[in-house]
Amino acid sequence: MKKFLIFSVAVALTASASAQESLLFGMRGNPNTLKMNPGAEVRTALWLGLPTVTTNLQFTRPLSQYLGDVNGNFTGFTTPTEQITAQIDVDLLSAGMKLGRNILIFGSIKNQLDARFALDNDLARFALNGMRDLNGNIDPNYQGDFSDLAFGISNRITASAGLQVKLSKKLRVGAAFNQTYILADGGMRFDKLHFNSSSLANGLNELSIAAQGNLAYYGILDRSMGQNPDELQTYLESLNEDEYLALAQLMPSYSSVDLGATLRPIKKFRVTGSVLGLGAGTSVSRGFQVAINNSIKTSGFQWNAADTGVDPLDSFVQQIQDSLAFNLDLTSPSEQTFKPFQAIHAAAYWDLAKWHSIGVRYSQVARPSLSYTAVAAEYHANLMKGWQISGAYTRFLSGSQPMSDQYSVALQMRILPPLQLYFASSAFGMLPSYDAVAQMPLIPTTLDRVNFSVGLNLVFFERKPKSDRKANKPVKTAEKTPEKTKK
Repeated sequence: MKKFLIFSVAVALTASASAQESLLFGMRGNPNTLKMNPGAEVRTALWLGLPTVTTNLQFTRPLSQYLGDVNGNFTGFTTPTEQITAQIDVDLLSAGMKLGRNILIFGSIKNQLDARFALDNDLARFALNGMRDLNGNIDPNYQGDFSDLAFGISNRITASAGLQVKLSKKLRVGAAFNQTYILADGGMRFDKLHFNSSSLANGLNELSIAAQGNLAYYGILDRSMGQNPDELQTYLESLNEDEYLALAQLMPSYSSVDLGATLRPIKKFRVTGSVLGLGAGTSVSRGFQVAINNSIKTSGFQWNAADTGVDPLDSFVQQIQDSLAFNLDLTSPSEQTFKPFQAIHAAAYWDLAKWHSIGVRYSQVARPSLSYTAVAAEYHANLMKGWQISGAYTRFLSGSQPMSDQYSVALQMRILPPLQLYFASSAFGMLPSYDAVAQMPLIPTTLDRVNFSVGLNLVFFERKPKSDRKANKPVKTAEKTPEKTKK
């Protein structure tokens, strides 16, 4: 009953877990390692990966810096934007099996969603203070440039098929072919977005608002299906099942290749590496675009010094909002190149004892929402039968947004004979504390990301070679047998 409850909880966690999978690269005995390195050492004869959902949420700075005195915090920020990025990977299916002693085949189908939101810090300060300066006084010559405001999203599904060959006791190599389909990709950006005020000689103020940019979409839909969103919706509602299948065949796609290898020059030392996402990608012009182009200027605004209960700026802004007109006509987007998700991993591990190892790893990752380079020190250990624990310290060398150093931990266990549960997180050291006086939880000062990983696999391990079983068999000391007394 206890094992059944653990299994039920594991399945529930799998449906809502988030991921930080860097430790997987050095974990032997976990077939998910092949997604990061087709040439990884795995001792798995047959496995089936159950569907999982994995996510990672990353902020520009620790969350504690946004809380408390929000106005004072944003006043002190010097970066152009505050970025929130998210990566959500759904492993729909993964499986593999060993053919003979030296060949391993594997494959998977996964969906990858990337999202990025950039909040312009000038816009955040304007929302908090309006046209007021640091002393709280209204600045009649306010100049606000909010053009760094942006949003982007990318959703792709990939089918992979891989092969690993053990060339000798020291070397194994692997490769995987990937076919990726672009379900949807789009975003909003501005070439110009400002709110300016300037004093005139007649005592009035000239206020101007300008917004110039676009909202672009790439994927299955096309502007030929409708000239505006209403026509597009009507077109989609009129399609039957066969027409939807025909439409899916127009989905933009590209191919890529993953390569990996593991070398053991001596028994206790292994060097391993992989290159993921080799390919040129594809150029896509299928989709539509909505242009944003508004500009309003007035020279008749005057501040009302009397306390009438009406904020003249709010009243004026409301008048401008009422007069704004957006053209929702769909136009053809400019051609855009989509590249595969790419990564480079290289590591070296020294086996201290059987299934215990230390190592260093270098990683370079590039996704639509996040890219970085990092180095990590790792430790992997088997504590008891069916249990493995791993830990790592990772230092980020560079990235598309600031990322603090992280401590990661991973736990792998057998909960039922064929079932393998994997859990990992780099936020375990960022758990909130509790303020007994204020009677409220406290956000850790280092919490700049939210991630953890849960996976569940149906795994059957291969039998060890007879020579290894004999080598690992404990040596029994000779025992004296008492002589039988003769009658």
